[in-house]
Amino acid sequence: MAERIAITEVINLFEKGKKHLIIELPTGYGKSTAGIRLYELIKKLGPEDRIIHVLPLRAIVEDLAKRFNGKINGTVAYQAGIRILNIRKEPFFDADYTITTMDSFAHNFFKFPITELYNEKKHYYIPFTRIYVSSVIFDEAHLFASEEKVGSVFLTSIELLGKMGNPLIVMSATIPQNIKQELVKAVNDFVIVRLGKKAGSNVSRGREIVVEDDDFVEKVTRIKYTLEFIEYRLDSIVKKATDLLQNVGLKRVLIILDNINAVMQVYRMLRERGFNIGVIHSMRTRRERLEIIDNLRKYEILVGTSAIEAGVDVSFDALITTPTDALALIQRMGRVCRDINKECEGKVILVDGFEKNNRNLVDYLRRNSNICWRVPFDLDGCIGYEELMKDVFIKPIELDRKYQQQLWNIFNFVFIPSNILDAFFESKDFSLVREPIVEVYTKGLSNFISDAYENIILDSFTSDLGNLQRISKCVEGLGYIKVRRDEIFREQVNDNDLIRGFINGDEKSYSSFIKKYKAGPIIILRENCLGETL
Repeated sequence: MAERIAITEVINLFEKGKKHLIIELPTGYGKSTAGIRLYELIKKLGPEDRIIHVLPLRAIVEDLAKRFNGKINGTVAYQAGIRILNIRKEPFFDADYTITTMDSFAHNFFKFPITELYNEKKHYYIPFTRIYVSSVIFDEAHLFASEEKVGSVFLTSIELLGKMGNPLIVMSATIPQNIKQELVKAVNDFVIVRLGKKAGSNVSRGREIVVEDDDFVEKVTRIKYTLEFIEYRLDSIVKKATDLLQNVGLKRVLIILDNINAVMQVYRMLRERGFNIGVIHSMRTRRERLEIIDNLRKYEILVGTSAIEAGVDVSFDALITTPTDALALIQRMGRVCRDINKECEGKVILVDGFEKNNRNLVDYLRRNSNICWRVPFDLDGCIGYEELMKDVFIKPIELDRKYQQQLWNIFNFVFIPSNILDAFFESKDFSLVREPIVEVYTKGLSNFISDAYENIILDSFTSDLGNLQRISKCVEGLGYIKVRRDEIFREQVNDNDLIRGFINGDEKSYSSFIKKYKAGPIIILRENCLGETL
């Protein structure tokens, strides 16, 4: 496929020395693959000789690493809490093109090397030096600002990288105006590249270039969408999906509901009707998710929570979803009629009455159903999706200014004693990016003791500490694993008080576990219990 006009514009700007760019282009435009072209250019121009490509979710890291591997003249590696066969893992970012999560990047950047989080000695200048000589891409950037903690880390990282002079790219189809303002405040020579009705530029003021891409617009406007509403009742959702497949004649339906219990009930009801169906949610293991992704094209229906949105690279004919947030809705719409080279009519069914819905968004869409879901600007009576990115339609963005200042202080000191770093890390619940998290292993205590390390990773998922209560009936034990060089140490922890504390979401129990065992906790579930509980 020929390179799109806006990507060519980005490359031209980079060659001209404009190396701080915000790329705001629609879903399906090919933003992520711009990384390959930028890598080729960086190798030629220098002085940076590598790229670190930061993504919000592990599943997207895996998808992009597989797509890029073998496509560049250099080594592709990844860093995330996953295993990807036949691709090198590089916790210290020692590769030509490293694809990583925000978790790993932030800890490596702010003196907490991801493989030494709980070690007394931390070799923090090894990964930092690699970052210092890299160009950094923040991809799917709207998700970095979804929560206060990660949003604060993201914007502080941007500001520091800008002052270091690193080439810096921020990419998304949906960057809210308030986040763009924060980005430009952090790095005052950012240039925004976006799609518009008429080409134009304002580079002299260091702000914006509007690119006109008639070919892309002509293709996506051949895709027609119909919008309707149903009530938030499980039988209504099941009936609508059944009707779309059996009576309307569609081949593939995507259902995304922002409630895991509703997802599992809808999944079971549709499976009982004989549909070939897959389900993805935050409590599916890495192995289960891989199996779902590998079989995507076989399913008539894919149902899940927002966890479904990462790494699902297949087109659907219809979307049934809860409109809780405009940014999420625009991104979900990118899964419908995904191939812009084919004419398509996508059906969008919004589930009204869900308690977490954005009421302003629902009311607006009831009045204005003709939305250009793939074009940001108004066109031929169709309202550009940019209109939905106003504050009233999205979750408010909050930043922790005190935390940002603390990160600045951590960054600025050349040396920080380990006891001060440890105390700071504990105060942040042992994660710079998230609230307290645990690994949950689903194959039982005996398998935890005997199974290969790779299988334990595959048969686990990551959970917020506060979510363990809902699966408390399945908890069989507690343990940890340490990996040092080529040696793997594992141990079961026989402490019923700690286990009860974890189940109840007690942060003191979480903290005391990490301080005592110098490792992240693993909750062990009885085998085959989880599916019966959800």
